[in-house]
Amino acid sequence: MSSATPAGATVVVTPPARTDGPLSIGQLAGPYLAADIAARSARVRGERVVTTAGVDVHQDSVRARAEAEGVEAEKLAATLRDEFVDTLDAARIRYDVFLDPLSAEYQRGVTTLAANLTEAGRIPLRKRTMLACADCDARAAAGRCARCGGQPRSLHVAVPVLSIEDYRQELTEIWLRATLPDRARQALTHHLERRLPDVPIAYPANWGLEGIGPHEGLRIDPYAEIGLSTVYGVAQTLRPGSVGLEEIAEAWSEADSLWHFNDFNVCFYFTLLWPALYLACGISPETLAGAYVTTPYPQTDPICATEFLHNENIDIARLYLAWTHPAPISWPTYRAFESHVDPQLEGTSPLLAEVDLHQARTALDPQTLNPPTATRALLTNPHATHLREILTGR
Repeated sequence: MSSATPAGATVVVTPPARTDGPLSIGQLAGPYLAADIAARSARVRGERVVTTAGVDVHQDSVRARAEAEGVEAEKLAATLRDEFVDTLDAARIRYDVFLDPLSAEYQRGVTTLAANLTEAGRIPLRKRTMLACADCDARAAAGRCARCGGQPRSLHVAVPVLSIEDYRQELTEIWLRATLPDRARQALTHHLERRLPDVPIAYPANWGLEGIGPHEGLRIDPYAEIGLSTVYGVAQTLRPGSVGLEEIAEAWSEADSLWHFNDFNVCFYFTLLWPALYLACGISPETLAGAYVTTPYPQTDPICATEFLHNENIDIARLYLAWTHPAPISWPTYRAFESHVDPQLEGTSPLLAEVDLHQARTALDPQTLNPPTATRALLTNPHATHLREILTGR
């Protein structure tokens, strides 16, 4: 791909789905649908957009469920990965790059990138005291092992450590320019009052992505893996075949901004760890100063997203999830919405007033994203073609 592009890309990142259970309708209504709506709106405006999707297979909870069910963790992860892809397809959620930790290409790309960062001195090896279970070798904290109940033992090892403090100035520049929820800014203020933490990105464990080169014998931390996979995967979409820190950074130079859609529960990672990793990889602060959207998972009846989407009208389902978020989701409210909206979508209505058109455009901008407002605007005039395509995914 040529380095000359007509316009820089907007990179839209969603959290990888954990493969420790099926995706609920509440989770789908959180970052995934919101990001899809924002990306579709940007494409309608003529912007170049790169969207990500993926799965997280290396959390301890994945192995714990597999062991509880008596199945291989990789087999369980593959089954739930396929179900997640089926759910996204059923919901008409697009993505340009799928980050699949079970693929050899992904594993090679992420572990090589991690090794390159250590070899370049950006995430150097440092002696640390780590805890592991004396009985099963799982990574442990103080107290008994959460996996088997064994006692922790201390290990004095060299592990790659990301010093987030080294990027304080760049991170401050990013957060002064980025669109960020108030709660996240409050959390950042708390962190910035003291030295920013050092974070090992790999350590001794018996579960996780196996490191290579200077990380041989270690496992990549699952949250560091998420950040590294985003860097690698997006680079492969922008410039296929990019390898090494220099080529990956050059690929990312084609991106103008980054939009992160996440739940507030991972605030530390999307405000500090992942941006610091991106900076270590050579991505410019200007690119990272985009929109960081927290999309909480609404309370919901225990509704499996896959079953719901395969049994309902997708137009109505997407509109309902956009309209109700982040209010609680339930079958009674869905059925009431369906009976109210279905006739309107097939009928005729007056043209939207100019103020409604303006509100709809504003509601689809990532800095002021508000899917419920955009949905209400569509219901005022179901023949607003672009708005209907964005919200229903048609």
